[in-house]
Amino acid sequence: MKAGFILLLGSSVESTHEKQSIAHVRVYPGADGDFTFYSDDGETYAYEAGDFQTTHLHWDDAAKKLVQIGAKA
Repeated sequence: MKAGFILLLGSSVESTHEKQSIAHVRVYPGADGDFTFYSDDGETYAYEAGDFQTTHLHWDDAAKKLVQIGAKA
């Protein structure tokens, strides 16, 4: 993986009707990194009207710290 890469791993689900949660977050150190996580209901077109969420994560390699910069709902 590229240095600074942030990888989110989801929990196991039995069907596409189940909501998947984030089970693990992996960061590959060596550089600063950014990741924006996008989520919607997965079933409708409500995202077209703005019904979705984003969460921005930032890896600060010098501090060896992963922080959530902001979330939009």
